[in-house]
Amino acid sequence: MLKFLLTILTVFSLNACVAEGPKPKPVSRVNPVYPIYAYDNKIEGYAKVKYDVDKDGKISEIRIIESSPRGLFDNALVMAMSKWRFEKNKPYKNLEITVRFKMSSPISQ
Repeated sequence: MLKFLLTILTVFSLNACVAEGPKPKPVSRVNPVYPIYAYDNKIEGYAKVKYDVDKDGKISEIRIIESSPRGLFDNALVMAMSKWRFEKNKPYKNLEITVRFKMSSPISQ
């Protein structure tokens, strides 16, 4: 039986942040769940988002600015990001991230 190894790649933008003070460092992150439809149909893609971190280290707002296929990975990414935590007392606005949803080559097991 063949199974696909799922990988989610995260690419940070270095120039898309506007705020005062240093960027908050991630404390914990949850990877998005690969959408069933995308998995069953072997679809890869990405979602690019801007988000804000509040003083408690939680993401306060997530804005999808681009995704492909449009809308397919958005919900999975938003659900995962809502569980992310950053350093406290370092609020920041307009952080940007691109998350790529990629299926690797099949592995036999």
